[in-house]
Amino acid sequence: MSFIWDENQKWQCIALGLGMSDEEAKRQQKLIATRRNAIVHEADLNPVTNTKQSITMSEATQASDFLFTLGNRICDLVT
Repeated sequence: MSFIWDENQKWQCIALGLGMSDEEAKRQQKLIATRRNAIVHEADLNPVTNTKQSITMSEATQASDFLFTLGNRICDLVT
């Protein structure tokens, strides 16, 4: 984002509009990215039991809603 937005405290500005702390927003984004990587690169298997990890419709909806809101917030701040 540094190429398109000259702001020193990017996550603080983003999180303010999301109603959360910058640490909470970064943590939520990191958890979603980690789960996505597990699905894509590890077939979403639990490394201990070697069974697929479950995901509920609610978890998928929350992740999707967060990413949609995050993207819109960044767009609002950058444009």
